[in-house]
Amino acid sequence: MSGRTTPTRRTGCRRRRHGSAISDSLAYNPVSGSLDSVYLNDVKRLTSGTDISFSQSKDFGATWSHAQTLSTTAAGAPAPQDQFFPWIAADEAGGLHAIWFDNRDDPNDRLIETFQADSSDDGASWQSGKISTAAYDPNQSFFSCGCFIGDYNGIAASTAAIYPVWTDGRNTSGKPNGDTDIFTNVELGR
Repeated sequence: MSGRTTPTRRTGCRRRRHGSAISDSLAYNPVSGSLDSVYLNDVKRLTSGTDISFSQSKDFGATWSHAQTLSTTAAGAPAPQDQFFPWIAADEAGGLHAIWFDNRDDPNDRLIETFQADSSDDGASWQSGKISTAAYDPNQSFFSCGCFIGDYNGIAASTAAIYPVWTDGRNTSGKPNGDTDIFTNVELGR
């Protein structure tokens, strides 16, 4: 696959040819000068569901690296089920930090947990893990259908602290008035 890009009609932004740019999040690395992107990638949907991928540009978005899957198992294989709503941030030392929703632990692909990945080598390698302490059923926690759970994940990062935030429905009262709360996993001095 080439790292070439093509302009999109909607915004004039560049879209990578190697996969979907659905739910794209972009960060600028102040140390390496790279643009770093995480996004939902459905290229392997039939074998692993939707994955969270990482791509990087060293030339201000003119070209992009091949997709690297962030949502992996401990063995390094793409995680099963679906992962979605990613967000990325770079800290002032060049560390990269990404967050996303993940259904890997539910064989029915419904219960949602939150995962995070971190890289200290400009995206060459990543360590990831679950940061939420409970899964929730979106069909119980927002409206009566789970059809809109919000797309409000985010992450702010510095060398002093990392603040991932996500919507979470574990404390819902259930149908018909379910709701979600904002959760975080404050990580100090990483």
